[in-house]
Amino acid sequence: MCNVYSYMRIGTSEERDLQKFTRQKSSLQRYAKENNIEFLLEYREDKSGKNFTERKQWQKLESIVQPGDMIVFKDIC
Repeated sequence: MCNVYSYMRIGTSEERDLQKFTRQKSSLQRYAKENNIEFLLEYREDKSGKNFTERKQWQKLESIVQPGDMIVFKDIC
């Protein structure tokens, strides 16, 4: 059995008006229910999508993920 993690991100100030963690969380919860999975941990951060070097939560998540684990995220445009 693999571990399943969720990751949510909101980027620039312009995107913050259109994107909300609540919308992403709702979509991720629906996906989990439809696929009978439970997230071990949820990660979220308010950082630009420009690069991964400044995403501290992503770096934490990346450091614990093992082969066979799953990261689920929702792209909201």
